[in-house]
Amino acid sequence: MGGAAVLALGVVAALRRRVRATAPGRRFFRHPTAGPGVFVLTFFVTIAIAAPVVAPYPPYYQIDIEHPNHPPSAQFLLGTDPLSRDVWSRVVYGARVSLGIGAVAMLVAATVGTAVGAVAGYFRRWWTPHSCGSSTWASPCRAFSSC
Repeated sequence: MGGAAVLALGVVAALRRRVRATAPGRRFFRHPTAGPGVFVLTFFVTIAIAAPVVAPYPPYYQIDIEHPNHPPSAQFLLGTDPLSRDVWSRVVYGARVSLGIGAVAMLVAATVGTAVGAVAGYFRRWWTPHSCGSSTWASPCRAFSSC
């Protein structure tokens, strides 16, 4: 886990040096949470990629069936669950699934947004009243508010 943190810090430092020459890079790192955000993302991606190395047990492995719910210790970093599976191993392997789902959702949102933006730009006069009406209808604040 320490190696992932060192790698993430190295990535943030290298990225800061590399983008310092460009205006968008300077603007990005001027925001106070940009560096920590890149660090957290790099850390979790590194942990997810290195899951077989970082996790001491497979996620489905039952360690001690007769004595479940071990507390956190040096052997079990986050303890065990009621089925006596190591929680740290399950979290690390679960990060792979979560990051994959997040990447697919981002790609779908970017694709749909690009398609809607292209249609809105091409059919400007026809599309504007429809897009404004559908965005008002789809907004949860507007759809469920009483005013």
